[in-house]
Amino acid sequence: MLNEILRLQREPIDQDDITAVIAQFLTTYYMSQETNAAQAAELAQYELIGGGWRNSLLFLEKLRAVTPGDVQRVAQKYMHNFRFVVLGNPAQIDKNVFTGQTGN
Repeated sequence: MLNEILRLQREPIDQDDITAVIAQFLTTYYMSQETNAAQAAELAQYELIGGGWRNSLLFLEKLRAVTPGDVQRVAQKYMHNFRFVVLGNPAQIDKNVFTGQTGN
């Protein structure tokens, strides 16, 4: 996981990967909006969180506009200072797993 985060911070992600993730999200989103009740709940949620129901349309536009640079910038800004919690016997934990260091 740490290696993937470092890769996101150092290298721009491929636009095809972004397009695929957005397509997957939109498919799930539109399938969840098949009923009138689901659509009403979505619009009500936008009214409750602020900005009004029109923000539901702006969200989809903004999602489609995500660029590799956006992903890299956000990864650099927010993906740091991770903390891990492990349940179990502390003596059996390989701490190198969490630091990205190898025993070689």
